[in-house]
Amino acid sequence: IERGAFDEVMQSSPDVFGKYNHERVIGRTSSGTMRLFVDERGLRYEIDPPRAAADLVELIERGDVRGSSFAFRSRPADEQWKRDDKGRMIRRIKKFSFLGDAGPVDTPAYLATESYVSKRALEMAQAETRAEADEIQRQVPRPDHPHRHRRPD
Repeated sequence: IERGAFDEVMQSSPDVFGKYNHERVIGRTSSGTMRLFVDERGLRYEIDPPRAAADLVELIERGDVRGSSFAFRSRPADEQWKRDDKGRMIRRIKKFSFLGDAGPVDTPAYLATESYVSKRALEMAQAETRAEADEIQRQVPRPDHPHRHRRPD
């Protein structure tokens, strides 16, 4: 992927999904739960996953899910195929015409990709879990509560 290949598509893609394994929606740029960036290494994304994706956050944190992927299209005029010295076909992309989704995957096409849970995201997830546990605890009647066995008049 050449430098600048994302420039035009980043401006023309108003809505890109954050998806786990290209299937499960976990964020979206139009809702503000996903942000896309291009840096010196390539496409980078940040996703604020829903609480329902806590299992995925844990899998990434444990290292069970490590790769990333993105769904794209490019026009034939914007790419070049060439055989390297080992006989492998190498695809060089000059420009993307479409960017559909990006996110963590179990089995990435390119092993150099990575997914990780940022410290900030991990702290947010832990705080939400603690808040939910506190709320559940408040709703459970305590046996020593003075009004628990009171009979109505």
